[in-house]
Amino acid sequence: QKRRGKLFKILQACRKDTTISEKKNTERLYLTVEQVRLVACAWITGQWLKLPVKKVLYQRVIDQIEYYQYRNRDARKSHRKKRLRQLRKLGIKVSQLKSCIPRDL
Repeated sequence: QKRRGKLFKILQACRKDTTISEKKNTERLYLTVEQVRLVACAWITGQWLKLPVKKVLYQRVIDQIEYYQYRNRDARKSHRKKRLRQLRKLGIKVSQLKSCIPRDL
């Protein structure tokens, strides 16, 4: 169990434990299908590698996923700011819009 280490901590940190109706926020990290595939492939490949090589492989995958996680987060923030700016120009007050997500979920 200890061998899995950091690679599986990423999966646990990004695990979605929210309801389907919850909106994404810009701070939380979300794993993409590609990132899950990277973790799975690295873990499967690592089963036949010696420990030092396995550690290098896992660290590369961890670094790659961390990079994409933060790039995706920054892109979400940027997109949100741009969209809010566009809506403000149109006179739409987002804070006053009704939510389509029921409160009792």
